[in-house]
Amino acid sequence: MHRCIEMASSNLDQMLTILENPTRRRILQKLSRERHYPLQLSRELKVSQQAIMKHLKVLEEYRLVKCRTEKSDAGGPERKCYVTDHQFSLIIDFAPNMFNVEMRPLTKDKEVGREYDKFEKERRRLLSVRDSKKRLREISRFIQEINEEIDDLGAKRAHLMGLKDEALEEAHAAVEELGRDYNERRLLYYLLDEADRSLASISEKLDLREKVIREMLKRFGENRILIEGGE
Repeated sequence: MHRCIEMASSNLDQMLTILENPTRRRILQKLSRERHYPLQLSRELKVSQQAIMKHLKVLEEYRLVKCRTEKSDAGGPERKCYVTDHQFSLIIDFAPNMFNVEMRPLTKDKEVGREYDKFEKERRRLLSVRDSKKRLREISRFIQEINEEIDDLGAKRAHLMGLKDEALEEAHAAVEELGRDYNERRLLYYLLDEADRSLASISEKLDLREKVIREMLKRFGENRILIEGGE
């Protein structure tokens, strides 16, 4: 069962285009630590302030950052600073038999959250630590524990994706042996690995009419090619 809901493909394409620029990635890395002024970013990244402002405009347009004004310590005019303003995860899987790009929102899942109740309880406990130095030390330890858990999950995911690629290699060989035509092979490949098997989704992804898909699915059934789909 797929827990996540992928964001719209248009959003994914936009994010990939925006984040391909290394300067924008460096800006986001800086802003993820703390808010920055454009002049600060220009000096630290050794990029002209004009170029920094252009990048910030793009990032703001796509809600990756937002601008806010702060009073000047010296009593001068208010100054603009920037902070991050979005959260998501980009995942790219590439192997000989697999290519997958997903953009997932970083939201807490209640079902998953029950597995990590100890982390949530510890996070709430840390809020009650009054001494700033002690709280920072304990938060540092807490983050390290989370990082270790994430690394462990990443290793498990990488192993599973490797197994999946091997299974897909065998499946692709089996599809070739069936001797189906090109569109039937495309449909079989789709049904092997896609969660949404509705006729509407298949039609959109493969650019085929629903009537054509129904006919192919009927032939699959008649030939006992046992892949369910096309509701």
